[in-house]
Order: sequence, then structure tokens, then C-alpha cells
Amino acid sequence: MIGRWRWMALAACWLSGRAWGAEAFPTNITADAMMLEHAKQTAVFTGHVVLLRKDFKLWADRLVVHYDAKQNNELRAAEAYGHVRIERGQTHGHSDKALYDQQQGKITLVGHAVLQEPGRTVRGERIVQDLRQKATKVEPQGKGRVHLHLDGGGKKAPATQGKP
Repeated sequence: MIGRWRWMALAACWLSGRAWGAEAFPTNITADAMMLEHAKQTAVFTGHVVLLRKDFKLWADRLVVHYDAKQNNELRAAEAYGHVRIERGQTHGHSDKALYDQQQGKITLVGHAVLQEPGRTVRGERIVQDLRQKATKVEPQGKGRVHLHLDGGGKKAPATQGKP
């Protein structure tokens, strides 16, 4: 029993390094099951996975965390699968799969990807958010198209006098 809690604490520490920002914040992960694979330097969480960290939340069916044992168990990457939802501040997203690359500072939503912020929604097969460059790239599936919806709220267009 003690070993099990220690593993869970270690798994939370792996995610609390520089992942999701420069400052260290507590990370809580709940799931139906967890498997640490020391040789592969991974922690696998399955079943109703919920990750909570300051203003970042993630829900998925499965979460695979890759860490570097030689670098104080620092997070290298994470992969979330199945019914993925994310929230960070006022930004919400969902997809079939999500990938986080610590080194590149990117979050990628793959498969029926949707990203919403106040006043706008973007849809595509793949959405890549570059957290460092503060840029978002949206890619269609195959020869399909991407979609952007702007609410148009806020200011009204100026009235035109006598013009249709």
C-alpha cells in the first residue's frame, strides 16, 4: 500500500516539473489504474483520467507520460487518448488524441479537433498550439478544409447613411 502511494506521488512529481509552464505547481492525477514502466521511463494512467494543474485541466481515457530519469524525472512528453478534453484559462478544446512536447513547447490536438476561446471556435483534423510562439496552426483532414467561427459580438458595424 505504501509503495502504491509513493508511485502515485512520483508520477505527480514527473508532471510538476517544467511542464505547462516555468513555475512548479502541484499536479493531481486521478484514474482507474496506473502502471509505471521504469525501463521505458513512462507512467500510464487508464480509465477516467483527470489531470489538474493550476489553470490547466485534462480529461482522457488514457494518459501516457514520458519522463527523463536522468534529469530529475522531468517530463519529456505526454500523450492523451480517447475523449480528450482540455481547459486552460478560457481556452477549451477536445479531440480524439492530444500530444504534449515539452522540448518544443507544443500541444497538438488530433482527430476531430476543436479549440474554443471567447468569441471564436476553430475546427480541423489537427490543431497545433505553439505555447512559446503563441501561434496556432490548423490542418484539415486530407483535402478537406478547416473552419473558423467568429461570434462577431462586441462592437456593431457603423450605420451607413442611405447606402444598402
